[in-house]
Amino acid sequence: MTNKVSIFAVDPGTVTGIARGLFPLETKSVWAGLEAGEWDSWEVDGLPKFQAWEIMSEYEEWSGAPTFAKFKKLGVTKRIFVVEDFVVRLGTGPSSKADLLDPVRVAEGIETLSINREGLTWCVIQRQQPSHAKGFATNDRLRKHGLWVKGSEHRRDAVRHMATAYAGVVKNG
Repeated sequence: MTNKVSIFAVDPGTVTGIARGLFPLETKSVWAGLEAGEWDSWEVDGLPKFQAWEIMSEYEEWSGAPTFAKFKKLGVTKRIFVVEDFVVRLGTGPSSKADLLDPVRVAEGIETLSINREGLTWCVIQRQQPSHAKGFATNDRLRKHGLWVKGSEHRRDAVRHMATAYAGVVKNG
């Protein structure tokens, strides 16, 4: 596969879901391209600042950043790093009030680590609304196209963000 897009998607929180993949830029449809791609997903947890370090270290290792040498060898011509935008949703549950801000802390840590010592951004972070991802990459669509992740809602939401980001690239060029 040449002329690929890399997508790294993060669903930040007390437990953070991550999905990453390489997908063709030329495809008959968004879902056909997602099916043709190679992807994986996992979770990280712990203090938000350590999650951010782990996530950015994994992205650097995967991509060959800051020069993106690994991506260049793989034919990646477009890179997307997407993080779910956090909106406070007050409800009932076992979470402490401090935990409610974990998604913000993880996301801001990632953005901070995307700036090098000279103040230049080496990794552009895009934000995506949860409703946008859940509206596009529904449970039924994830199941139908082989993107369903069993058990982990965090990983599944990261996959939703990855699929939605890919749809934006394929539809918008």
